[in-house]
Amino acid sequence: MDWCCFSMIGVIMRKVFLIFGFMLLVGCQSAAQFERNMLTWRGQSIDAMVQQWGYPQGELTSPDGNRVYVYSSSGSYNVPQTTTYNTTSNLIGNTIYSNTYATTDGGYTLHFSCSVYVEFGADKIIKNVTWRGNNCVA
Repeated sequence: MDWCCFSMIGVIMRKVFLIFGFMLLVGCQSAAQFERNMLTWRGQSIDAMVQQWGYPQGELTSPDGNRVYVYSSSGSYNVPQTTTYNTTSNLIGNTIYSNTYATTDGGYTLHFSCSVYVEFGADKIIKNVTWRGNNCVA
């Protein structure tokens, strides 16, 4: 493989890592913002949350007798399969030699979910908010 091909691969890899790093930072900021948003509900009225979020998908009772509203969301994204073809060529004398490489990516499904648990007492004041899932972002 020619030196220029290695150089081109290096440029592409740097761009991929830059984009991936940026997406990772944005994801962390969104998760941090989600946490800040959830923590602001502590001490607020459960009625205010229901008014803003709507009715919960479920309800539980905590071990100490408090009620827990459960808000859930989920989804999926199908990553389409793509194939990239890379061809390198060398001219030796009057003959061109070339190699073609195929790289296939995608063809899978990503699943997203987030469940928020809002605990409140008989006074209807939110005591605690917790969450689980890979899509709890602001």
